[in-house]
Amino acid sequence: MHTPLTASRIRLATLLQRSLWLSDDHGVRGVGRLLLRITTNGVQRFYFRFNSAGQRRTVALGPYSRIRKVGYLTIEQARRAARELLPYPAKTPIPRLGVGEEKTPGAMENPRRRLSTTFLGRARASHSQLTVIGLCDAYAERLEATGKFSAQSVRLTLRRHLGCSELANSPADSASPSEFATLLRQIVAAGHGLTASKVRSYLHSAYAMALKSELDPNAVSDLGAHNIKSNPLAYIPSLSEYKKARDRALSKSELKALWTELHPAEGAIKFTHRFVRLDLLLGGQRCQQLLRVRIENVDLEEDSLVLYDFKGRRQPRLHWLPLIPAARRDVLWFMGNARDLGSDLLFAGKIGGGAVSPFSVTSAVTAISSKLVADKAVSSPFTYGDLRRTAETTLAYLKVTKDIRAQLLSHGLGGVQHRHYDRHAYKDEKIAALLQLQNFLDSLLD
Repeated sequence: MHTPLTASRIRLATLLQRSLWLSDDHGVRGVGRLLLRITTNGVQRFYFRFNSAGQRRTVALGPYSRIRKVGYLTIEQARRAARELLPYPAKTPIPRLGVGEEKTPGAMENPRRRLSTTFLGRARASHSQLTVIGLCDAYAERLEATGKFSAQSVRLTLRRHLGCSELANSPADSASPSEFATLLRQIVAAGHGLTASKVRSYLHSAYAMALKSELDPNAVSDLGAHNIKSNPLAYIPSLSEYKKARDRALSKSELKALWTELHPAEGAIKFTHRFVRLDLLLGGQRCQQLLRVRIENVDLEEDSLVLYDFKGRRQPRLHWLPLIPAARRDVLWFMGNARDLGSDLLFAGKIGGGAVSPFSVTSAVTAISSKLVADKAVSSPFTYGDLRRTAETTLAYLKVTKDIRAQLLSHGLGGVQHRHYDRHAYKDEKIAALLQLQNFLDSLLD
C-alpha cells in the first residue's frame, strides 16, 4: 500500500512525540523519495533522497508548513522542489502532482532550472550542491543528534539572521568570505554585536563539520560529497570585542520597579513574566537550564526541583533547588498549565506543549526593560543575564556567603574540591538564602 504525505498524516505523526521519518510514497521507483523528518520536539523538515552515480544523496529542502508561508514549504512545494533537484533520465516517469497542486510551466522540459518560486531562491545549481542554510540545518541536526541542548538555540539564531538573506540560498561550496562579512556587518550595524559573534561562530563550526565529514564516522553522512574545500569564516575575525562581560546590575530602586511590574494589580500575569518572577525567586538561574525542567524533576513533597547543569564540557551536574513558598505557588501554576497542554515539560508552550524558546523569555525581559526605561523607573536597559547578576548581587547584599551563592547559582564548582571532596548538599543553607531573598523582594512591594 502506497502512502503519500498528507497534512493529516503529518499531524498524527507529530502527536507521537518521537523522532521518525515519513515517506512520500507514490509507488514510483527510480525518481528519488521525498521525506519528512519529525523530531521529538516537533520540528518538521523536508529532505529529498535519491541515488546519483551509485551513491545515495540526501538533500535538505526546508521546514514544513500546512499553508503557504515565507521560509517554509507546503507538501506540494516540497514535491516540486524535489523534482527540480533530480536529473531525470529521459524515459523515467515523474510522480504525479498532489491533489490540488498546480502544474509548473516548463517543469517537465527543464528539471534543472533554478527555483525562483519557492523559498529556496538561489538554490542548488546542481543536485550535488548544498545551500548555506542547508548546511546550517545539518549542523543544528548534528548538535541535536549528539544531545547538545544548544541545538534549538543555534537553529533559531541562524534562521533568524540568515534565513531571509540571499546568502542563505547560495551554494555552500562557493559562498565567499566577503558575503559572510557583509551579513555580519549588517547584524553589527543593527546593534547586535554579540549576536553577530555567535552567528560567526556557528557558521564557522558548520563549515568545520562539513570539512571533516568525509573522515568522521559520526558526521552527517551526505556532507562529504558537497565539494566544500575551505572554511570562509576562518578569514573573518571572531568579533571578540563584543564578548566582554557585562557589569549591569539593578539597584534597589530599579529592582523594586521590576518586582512591581512582575506583580500586576489587575489581570493575569503573562507566562513569560511569571517565568522571570520564578527565576528570581530561585536565585537567578540560567534561562535554558530552567526551561528544560520537566514535571518529573519537581518534588512537591520535598518542595524542591532539580536542574541539569550542562555548562562547560563536563557531564551534567544535578543542581538541587528548594521551592520557597512564593516559588512553589508559581511552580504549581506551571504544572497545571503543562497538564492542561498534555506536556511533561514544566514550562510547556501553547504549540503542542513543546519547549518554550529562550528567545520568548529574553524578548519579554527586553520589553519590560524598554517599558521601565520609558517610565524612567530604571536608568538604562537591562537583559535577562543582568537579572542573574542582580540576583547574586542582592544575595551578597543580604550577607549570603560566596560559597552558598555559588551553590545556588551553580557556578565555580568545577574545581578539585567540589568534584572530589565536598559532598555536602547545602540544603539548609540554600533554603535560608532563598527565604532571605523572598522576604527582601516582598518588602519592595510595601
